Amino acid sequence: MSSPGSVIARRRRVRRRGLSDVQSLRFHRRHLRILPLVRDEAVQDKAMRADGQPENPVAENSVTEIALPFVSILMPVRNEAARIAASLGAVLAQDLPADRFEVLVVDGRSEDGTREIVQRIADRSSVTVRLLDNPERIAATALNRGIDEARGDIVVRIDGHAEPTASYVRRIVEVLVTTGAECVGGALVTEGDGPAGQAIAYALSSPVGVGSARFRTSAGVETSPREVDIEVDTVAFGAYPIRVLRDLGGFDASLVRNQDDDLNDRLRRAGGTVLLVPDALVRYRCRGDFPALWRQYREFGWWKAVNCRRSGRLTSLRALAPAALVLALVGSVAGAAVAWPWIGALGLLMPVGVVGAYLGGIALAAMLAPSHRHLVLRALATLHLAYGIGFWTGLFRLRPLATRAP
Repeated sequence: MSSPGSVIARRRRVRRRGLSDVQSLRFHRRHLRILPLVRDEAVQDKAMRADGQPENPVAENSVTEIALPFVSILMPVRNEAARIAASLGAVLAQDLPADRFEVLVVDGRSEDGTREIVQRIADRSSVTVRLLDNPERIAATALNRGIDEARGDIVVRIDGHAEPTASYVRRIVEVLVTTGAECVGGALVTEGDGPAGQAIAYALSSPVGVGSARFRTSAGVETSPREVDIEVDTVAFGAYPIRVLRDLGGFDASLVRNQDDDLNDRLRRAGGTVLLVPDALVRYRCRGDFPALWRQYREFGWWKAVNCRRSGRLTSLRALAPAALVLALVGSVAGAAVAWPWIGALGLLMPVGVVGAYLGGIALAAMLAPSHRHLVLRALATLHLAYGIGFWTGLFRLRPLATRAP
């Protein structure tokens, strides 16, 4: 059996040699069983000048149409009855031939009728839709079950509350094939219901709210021609060659949250590349109330710290920002308490100063919101404090969190 980084290392060598698109595609065809290349002769004819020379020197050797590999789309779900019809419908509406992809819905013992909705849609679909069981009820085990059952050369993850645009899968798979990257994903268009949901969606799409997570902040942002495909540390709904996933051992089933971050971190440490395609879009429905947002981001912080303890490293530095905020708040209050006997009320200047500076910073960010600015302020504070508190409690394992569904 090949080592975890063997396929990845082989692909990096190909990229470093500076191979052309045609050569790169032939390499992928050997290792991914991609169909033969197809050239669009009509497009090439239009690129010729009157004197018979190419209008664009590159056009003569460019590949204008790519025969895509067979794709398996994995959907880990549990209790998604309210959203699964729209999500699965968007997946089945991908602009791919019906015989070139399949959909594997891996259900975590839903109790709200999700399975019945999926089965009804599957019975009417011309695309193969398989409903699989996930008794462990967490996303990582659902994805690993899907990987085991997948027939495709490429695997794409789409969650039950996400709706990819019609060209999403084709776009990211084309980039995966032509670049030789090991993971390619698109950008999220985050949406919410009601004033609170809209404010949360805005916070989740703002660099002030989520830092350098470009897959959350790049939707609708114009990029330069050199940034068509951006190398990043992680993406949300990525496409992977199935052999790479199997070489890496799949998703870590001990992680209830942050499984994709962990997988992409292991992939990059093995020499792989993760690319973001900003014009490949997925509509993502976020939490619609602040208590649910608090629980979600506290768990994100907790599991990020657990993974950090185990691996001995951070997958990204942006996780430190909310943790540093909580540390500064706690430290300033503790410092004021210690200083009180000597300097009295002046000791309050420390926590007041830290809190004031933070609130001033996020208030400026909230002022840029088109509406519901007071709710955006609350959403930003909820994101930061929940994640930071979760991180510290996870780092010291002060209070384990119950296993939750994906």
